[in-house]
Amino acid sequence: MAAIDLPGLPESADEVRLLWALLDDTTRMRRAEAGPIAPATLVWSPAPGMHSIGSVLMHIIDAEAYWIHEVLGGVARTPEERTLHQADATNQWNHQWANAPELDHAALLALHDTVRERSKRLAGAFDDPAATFPKAEGRFTLRWVLKHVATHEAYHYGQIEMLRQMHDRLAK
Repeated sequence: MAAIDLPGLPESADEVRLLWALLDDTTRMRRAEAGPIAPATLVWSPAPGMHSIGSVLMHIIDAEAYWIHEVLGGVARTPEERTLHQADATNQWNHQWANAPELDHAALLALHDTVRERSKRLAGAFDDPAATFPKAEGRFTLRWVLKHVATHEAYHYGQIEMLRQMHDRLAK
C-alpha cells in the first residue's frame, strides 16, 4: 500500500521545503474541500459588518502578502494591493470585516495563486528555518511565518465551511 505524503516533496526534503509543501498542500486540500462557491454564497454575511466567504478569502490573500511579501521578503504592499486585498477595510481583531470583494470565486483563487507565486519568488530561496525577520513586536523565524500562514489559512477555511453551511440552511 502506498504511503500518503505531501505531493511533490522528496523524501530528503529539508525543514523549509517541508513547510512550503505544507502551505501548498493546505491550500490545495482546503480548496478541494470547499469546491466551487456560488456568487450568492460568496457574498452572504450573517449580519452587517460580519465576514462573508469572499471577505475571508480576501483576508487569507492579504495575510499571506503581509507575512511573506512584507515581513519575509521586505517588499511592502502597494497602496493598490492594500486596496485590492481590503487590508485597511478589515480589522479582524475588532470584528470588522470588509464587504465581499467584487470578484467571483475563480478570480479570488487566481489572485491567491498570483500572491503565492510572488511569495515563492520573494522568500522561496530562504533556506535557514531559524533565520529571523524583524517586525514591530520582535523577530519572527522563517519557520514560524510559514507555519503561521498555513495554519491561519486552514483556520479561516473552517470559517468558510461554517458560513457556507449557515447560508445553505437559511436559503432553504
